[in-house]
Amino acid sequence: ANRIIEEASKYSEDYFKEKYVHDSLIQMNKYDENEKLNQSAYSALVTGKTVCAGYSRAFQYIMNKLGIKTYYITGDSSGDHSWNIVELENEYYNVDITWDAQKKISYRYFNVPDSVFTKSHIRKGLSIYLPVCRGNKYYNYETKVITKTNPNGETEIENIKPIKEEKND
Repeated sequence: ANRIIEEASKYSEDYFKEKYVHDSLIQMNKYDENEKLNQSAYSALVTGKTVCAGYSRAFQYIMNKLGIKTYYITGDSSGDHSWNIVELENEYYNVDITWDAQKKISYRYFNVPDSVFTKSHIRKGLSIYLPVCRGNKYYNYETKVITKTNPNGETEIENIKPIKEEKND
C-alpha cells in the first residue's frame, strides 16, 4: 500500500492518482475465490490473490490515504458483489476494479455514472444511502470518442485520450 501511495502521490491531479491505483491493483492481483483472506484488503495488497471485496477494500484504503473520498459499496451484480464510489472534483463515480481486471486492463467500469452502472450493478443494504453518482467529466475518459462531420458532410470519429500527466519527482 505504501509503495502505491508513494507513486500515486507523485501525480498532481486526483484522476491520475486514481488511475494509477486502479491499474496497480489490477496488475498485482489475480482473482481467486480460494484465497483464505480474499475478503480483505490484505489479500489484494499482500498475497496478490483476491476477489471483489479485496479489490474494493484495498482501493478504498489507498484512495482515502491519498485524500480522495472513496466508499466501499455492496450490492448485486449477478450475485453478491462489491465495488467503490469515488469523488473527483465534487462529482461521484462508480468504479469496479474486479470487472476491469481483464487480460488487458479495462476501463469499462471505471468512473461510471449511475445512469449506466445501474444496468448491471444494484446497491443493497446501507450502500443505498451513499452519494448518487452523476459525474460525467471522467466517464469514458480513457476511451472518449467524439463524432463530428467534416466539410464534405462525412462523419468522422475521433478518439480523444487524456494527455498523460507526468509524475512530479
